[in-house]
This record gives sequence, structure tokens and C-alpha cells, in this order.
Amino acid sequence: TLTASIRDLEPLPLEPTAIAFTTFADVVAPTIVSTEPPTGATDVARNTTVSFTFSEGIDAANAALAVRNEGGPITGSVVYVPATSTLTLLSLSESKSTRNS
Repeated sequence: TLTASIRDLEPLPLEPTAIAFTTFADVVAPTIVSTEPPTGATDVARNTTVSFTFSEGIDAANAALAVRNEGGPITGSVVYVPATSTLTLLSLSESKSTRNS
């Protein structure tokens, strides 16, 4: 409720005003809408950037990203771009991964 303690420059008081609204809970989990390299890709270079684009923003501070290929885990630094909801694994280190031509 806004009260008469709010005044204009004259100083005339605001008529008491009630404002009501409701919020909603996000009940839809994010999904992966695209990946780079795409699923099923072959002959991907070892230093390829791996990224995942989500259907909505995610809490990147708590995002765990585990990428593996036939040689084991792929490691690197993780970067999140909120504007595109994209989580990217940079500075890859591991043996050959796979990619389509």
C-alpha cells in the first residue's frame, strides 16, 4: 500500500493506494536446444569449443559440466553467456573427439 507520506512538490499527499499483483513459479525445467559440435559429429578437432544452448537461462554458478569422449573426460574452463543461454567449455584437453563434416 502506498500512503499519504508520499507527496508531490506542492506538497500534496498521495491518496492511499493499494497495488496487488502475483508472481509465478517457473515449473518448466530448461532443456538443451542445440549443441556444438552437434550430436553424432565425427572427426572433431581436439581444441574444438563445446557448447550447449538451453531453452531458458540457467544458474551457471551451480552448473556442473562433464564432457567425455572415448578417451575419457574432456576438461577446460566453462563460460556462460546469459544473453544466449549458452554454456561453453573452452581450452579443451583430451584425445580425439568426434564431429560430422
